[in-house]
Amino acid sequence: MYVDIAKSMGYIQNSDVTVVITSTTNKAGVYLRSRIISSSRTWMKSFESVFVIIEDNFSVRYSMRSCAVFETKSYTSFKCAGEPTYILSRNCTKDYYGAAGPCCKVDDAINYIVNERPDVFKHLKFMLHSDDDEYWRPDQVMRWLSSVHHSGINHFPIIANNEIYSRSDRHLKRGLWSWDNCKEIRVGGWYQPMMINHAALTIIGRVAAQYGLRSVCKAFDVTHDVGMGPFAWMLGLNHITIPGLGRDNMGKSTPLQSIWRKKLAVHAVKHYPDEDLCDSETLWPDSDRYNQSIVLGCGSVEKRGPFHNTTARPTHGDMYDVHDYFTRFGEEVAIFGSWVRATVTLHNPLDHIDIDSATGLATLKPSHRNLSTLHIKAILSCEGFSDDSLVATMENPSKIAPSSPDKEGFYLGDKVFKVLIPDVVNLHGYESLPHFKQHNSSSVWVPFKPSDCSPPGVRQQRGSSKKPKVSQTL
Repeated sequence: MYVDIAKSMGYIQNSDVTVVITSTTNKAGVYLRSRIISSSRTWMKSFESVFVIIEDNFSVRYSMRSCAVFETKSYTSFKCAGEPTYILSRNCTKDYYGAAGPCCKVDDAINYIVNERPDVFKHLKFMLHSDDDEYWRPDQVMRWLSSVHHSGINHFPIIANNEIYSRSDRHLKRGLWSWDNCKEIRVGGWYQPMMINHAALTIIGRVAAQYGLRSVCKAFDVTHDVGMGPFAWMLGLNHITIPGLGRDNMGKSTPLQSIWRKKLAVHAVKHYPDEDLCDSETLWPDSDRYNQSIVLGCGSVEKRGPFHNTTARPTHGDMYDVHDYFTRFGEEVAIFGSWVRATVTLHNPLDHIDIDSATGLATLKPSHRNLSTLHIKAILSCEGFSDDSLVATMENPSKIAPSSPDKEGFYLGDKVFKVLIPDVVNLHGYESLPHFKQHNSSSVWVPFKPSDCSPPGVRQQRGSSKKPKVSQTL
């Protein structure tokens, strides 16, 4: 029986969490109308800090002309009443897929928050990022993030997605989706949605201004959910699992299936069967199109739009209100399924971190570089931890006879108790390659490319029935 860490040690502050949504004004604003507006009316209202990044153009500025404007060095942002803050990207396109669109916008969003909004970043412990058709359950998000924070691993640069690896396969997969060879790359699955903590954002922020993710996406001809894998690997980040994410589209599932009740977030919350048809001006009048809720199928549950199929599913046909569903039927997410028991040694985490004088990047010392050590040992700071708070997360406490206790009654460097921590996997290997040795000391970001693989990467045929070669384990 696991102790619920968040409930026993307290929740982090709402201001500790920032949510970033990547969207686009493509298709005459369909995605803003059917996804962003409905999200802002429901789950977004439970977070203090929500940003939507879209491309900068006249129509957006005109629509937001009455909103509060905030200028930074590289961006204009608008804060409208009852809405998230909109970041306008000057260098990214409205493309729905690829380097120039979403990859570029992820770079811009991180650069904006880390480098140009210190008032936001100083409070931030975690950033959630997703596409605009993701539905987050704020209460379960806060419960999970509070547990991660109190586990003590938050000193390390952490990135998270829905990938879960068994203990037997050494966690990491080699290679990249749609590419042959390139087995040097260790990835942690698909990064949509994802969480990045403060320590990792500090590292990413130094290259986001140079559009580091965009350059990786361009090199491998992928979009952000795939490109973030090799990008995080180049930066030596550490992977954990976001619990309770649905791999399947909620719009293609029977609404009252119990499997959805324990989800932390669900993807593809948008109008079905065809978002373009749902937004058709000739088939659905403006008076209805602009008054939408988070509903699968066109319209609202009370006033259904065109293409509603009453026989598609039991009870609600092809429509139901996602927000209402989780409000009425949502259950607690099983957070600790992928966590591990660790023997904790109390250290100052800075004792195990090197700061590269040329790049300013923080890296673990060689003896701790492979974070498989974290499966048996966590590195925590004594500061801010009391005997009671540590007891709340530990199993089978056992102090060993020490020489001199510290101010909290623990003994620096001694194994003192068992604790549950997220299963942490280091995305390692890049630092041993020639590309790292050639470019690491440069202040100019140079992406790892297919030609840098040995043997060089070969793009798989589009539409090939061959499965992506990402299953070979370490």
